[in-house]
Amino acid sequence: MLGRSGANFSRMGLVRPAGHFAGATLDLNFVASSGYPAAPSLLLTTTRSSSGDYADNSAGVWSSFAANIPRITDKGLLVEEARTNSIRNNSMQGAVAGTPGTAPTNWGVSATGLTIELVGTGTQNGVEYVDYRLSGTTGATSATVAFETPTAIAATTGQVWAESAFLSFVGGSKTNITSLFFTVTENTSGGVFVANNDGSDFVASLTSTLTRFSTVRTLAGGGTVAAAAPKLRFSWSIGVAIDITLRIGWPQLELGAFATSPIRTTGVSATRAADVATASAVLAGPRTMYAEGAPSAPDSYATSQILAQLDNGTANERILFFRASANPSGTVVVGGSSVDYNAIDLGTHSQNATGKYALALESGAQSGVFNAGSISAGVKASLPTTSSTLRLGCNSAGAGQWNGYIRRISLFPSRLADAQLQALTA
Repeated sequence: MLGRSGANFSRMGLVRPAGHFAGATLDLNFVASSGYPAAPSLLLTTTRSSSGDYADNSAGVWSSFAANIPRITDKGLLVEEARTNSIRNNSMQGAVAGTPGTAPTNWGVSATGLTIELVGTGTQNGVEYVDYRLSGTTGATSATVAFETPTAIAATTGQVWAESAFLSFVGGSKTNITSLFFTVTENTSGGVFVANNDGSDFVASLTSTLTRFSTVRTLAGGGTVAAAAPKLRFSWSIGVAIDITLRIGWPQLELGAFATSPIRTTGVSATRAADVATASAVLAGPRTMYAEGAPSAPDSYATSQILAQLDNGTANERILFFRASANPSGTVVVGGSSVDYNAIDLGTHSQNATGKYALALESGAQSGVFNAGSISAGVKASLPTTSSTLRLGCNSAGAGQWNGYIRRISLFPSRLADAQLQALTA
């Protein structure tokens, strides 16, 4: 069976750290921030042109990373597609405490009959926030916190937008609050209201723990829609007592089918560039590839997400693990051209779940396994030629991002037995 080496194991003069797979020529354990033959940060070449991009750790603390630095925490290596936060100020610039105080620049709060108090601003778990207290007797059935002006974000009907923010209640209670949800108000170019596009209610899930909530909305207001205005909306009955202090951190509105990692803005919209990470990996003949990761994209996402790809610089000579589009099956591909490849379906890989993939291959016989399940076989007669590059979370064109955390990648210069593959992915 496949073993894990001790600290005294050495190969070619290199000391293999404890916990690494024996026999692997490359073993990148991002969760442990440990690697063989060197630390992951020394072996990776990372391209991401934007700076100040974020990743969280297992304790929920968010940290920023400079341009071209891999976003590695104890959750793994975060690899995502490019996205833009269209909310121009999610870092509470311009906020001044008071009753009602001064809202963050471009924001607005409306709560008929209630006293509005901006209690203060701060940072929790690396997330900048503002605290708002709403108290008194309601004079309308709802209240809103608008994160942008009515015409600042250009939009058209049919587009899919993801709205998110960190929320918690830090004072008072949820008593008499019927619902709490994100909404995208669809407006004309002149700011005339067309429709409210409401998300699902999450008031029952709101606690004193700062938690990121998100919703995805498809604009459906018709041909006059020219702008999208993201808001947080409270719902209640008229004439009831309300007293809640709500913490709001880093709101985000991005064009896409799910929320990605936070993108901080201070006055203009900001774009996080796509992560492209590679490592040198020269292998030929029989070989084994292992990859482990957790995808953030929903199971219905229309784009395949690549966990790892081993190739010679072309799309026609590759071995890759990916999560299939609109059908969350974990799949491996041996070869790559449209007429000369094997695709092996390994099993369902659901959103946010950790999946472990392994593929052993030699000419005429390939074996794949997912999460210690049954062996799936392939019969491609010839193998891809000598591999030179390992791509982490993307393809040779720098696209198809994993959109989630990659926990571990390992390569072996031999074909492991089927029982070893199952042990590797247990």
